[in-house]
Amino acid sequence: MANKNNISDLYPKYLEFHGYLPKIYGFESGSANNWTQNGGWIGQWSCPSGQGSCFGVGIVGNINILKPIIEKFKSQSLQIFFPYPKLYNKNIRKGLGQLLIIFKRKL
Repeated sequence: MANKNNISDLYPKYLEFHGYLPKIYGFESGSANNWTQNGGWIGQWSCPSGQGSCFGVGIVGNINILKPIIEKFKSQSLQIFFPYPKLYNKNIRKGLGQLLIIFKRKL
């Protein structure tokens, strides 16, 4: 990202404008500026440890579709919620909701 990876730029509108997020997701404005038009969420997040800068990425879907995403990013994440606001339970077999993955910002 521009601005030396400034976490304050982590909004769907900025990401779409700079080519990091496909335009198909769309973006909301005003007080909903962290949301995409299809229920996704991107933005700053409080680190679970209370130290450093973190961000979250959320998408809506069925757990059977989301599990490969969880598997791919779980080793890099600090927390995983599904369905948000519940912490992810790897034994969950069905359900629809928002997956939210929290990452620590690398400096």
